[in-house]
Amino acid sequence: MSIFKATVICSIVFSQVSFANQYCIDIDPIKTEAPKYPLIEAPSGHQGFATISFVIGKSGEVTSSKVLEVHSEPTPRFADSFGESALKAIGAWKFNQRQLPCKAEKKFIFRLAD
Repeated sequence: MSIFKATVICSIVFSQVSFANQYCIDIDPIKTEAPKYPLIEAPSGHQGFATISFVIGKSGEVTSSKVLEVHSEPTPRFADSFGESALKAIGAWKFNQRQLPCKAEKKFIFRLAD
C-alpha cells in the first residue's frame, strides 16, 4: 500500500501591503499544518503545486488567503484540489503577534512519497 505525502517546499516571498506599508520579515510560523495530498489525485499519480497569498494579522492569525497559482501534472485536470488543500493548511498557521499586518506568499509542492 502506498503512503501519500504532501511535501512542502518552504519558500515564503515577502511583499508589501499597500495600506500598511509593512513588509513581512522574520515571520517564522509558530504553528503549521502540512497540506494533505488530495485523495482524488492519488490514483492518477498527479503532482503539482499551489501558491497562496495571505495576510498575517496583528494577532498572528492568517487572513485574506487566496490561491495565486496552481499546477498539476501530467494534466491540469485536478489542479484545484491542490489549491484547496493548501488554503486549508495555511488557514491553520499561526505567527507571532505583530504591530501591523503584513502580506506574504507561500508555495506548496505536492508529490507522492517514494
